[in-house]
Amino acid sequence: MLTFTAQQLVGGARYTTGVKIGNWNEDIARQEVAAKDYEARRSGGELLYLKKRQQVNFQAQAVPHSYSADGLLRYGQTAQLAIGSGKDARYLVCNAFMTVYPGAVRATAGAESAAQARNTVVIRRSSKGAASAAGAGSSGDDNLVRYGDRVYLECNPSLVADPATKVVGLPFLLRSSMANNVLGNTRKGRQEVVWTTKRDADAEWAVLAASGDRLMTDGEPVRAGDAIALLHCMSNVLLCGTDKETYPTDFGNELDIHCQSQKGTARSSMDAGGDIPSAAAQPANVWRFVLASEPSAAQDTRGFVALDSTSLFAVHAPPWARHVVSTACVRLAWLCRHWMPRALALSHAMVCVLHCRSTVLPWVRMSLA
Repeated sequence: MLTFTAQQLVGGARYTTGVKIGNWNEDIARQEVAAKDYEARRSGGELLYLKKRQQVNFQAQAVPHSYSADGLLRYGQTAQLAIGSGKDARYLVCNAFMTVYPGAVRATAGAESAAQARNTVVIRRSSKGAASAAGAGSSGDDNLVRYGDRVYLECNPSLVADPATKVVGLPFLLRSSMANNVLGNTRKGRQEVVWTTKRDADAEWAVLAASGDRLMTDGEPVRAGDAIALLHCMSNVLLCGTDKETYPTDFGNELDIHCQSQKGTARSSMDAGGDIPSAAAQPANVWRFVLASEPSAAQDTRGFVALDSTSLFAVHAPPWARHVVSTACVRLAWLCRHWMPRALALSHAMVCVLHCRSTVLPWVRMSLA
């Protein structure tokens, strides 16, 4: 829409209020139309700042935070993944509205310590299970997360749930891919870490002790607050976050998460047995799982519904369609219960007749001949 008329653009004289029809009336009409359009967009929440505010509130909503009385970490728990300690602690974040490339959103680490939808993860067992069987079953609890296990880190279900229907969609998983001629490298050639819905080997992470002594720690249960390192299984590189690399988000500048195994400057020397001990993880590679300190924080009243054919039909089908389908299911069950035995008996009789026709009758004819 042009701001000025053609006469105004060429520098012509403007009409005064004494003129019945002129540019002044056109200007007023255009302003009224623009004001009505603005009000309509604002009431519908279509303004950019309103959309951004809704996105921020959606990501920052409070969520349940798992509690463990014995301090041990278990699969299915909702925890925070923190790097650093004290006031310098940063928590792994899923930015659900910051697209890196189609199907992937950005992973950062923010300073907010309260359990929110964006800074909590759900620990899931990998399809390959435990990487080491050492110590397995020692406590009789197979649901424990142990050092050496391969895990999936899912985003909080609140980020992928429909607010109206409570149906949970496919979760985002923390994932990284080695650089290639298609994806290339990220800034400064570091291996990029994103959140995607693709569940494959690139989304598997091994939980290791930060001390680097796998011989003594593999198979032992992981406790909340223990210093750990997350190893990307496909590239054999550690998850990294450093304050020297930040990225701007809707919540301010946050740590840019990537994969890079930091190296120390100290030299390694052989022990008495002639072996070189494993190097401990550097501070940029040291993480820890954080659980709630009170049982009340773990109470979940969200009432989410799993994503399946039943929930999709219940959400999208009109009421009359639900009634038709339910009635048809009831009648089909009645038919199966009353007529299935008769149908089976009839089919068995037909099989017997066909068998007699193909075997007995030829033998009778040959006997009579």
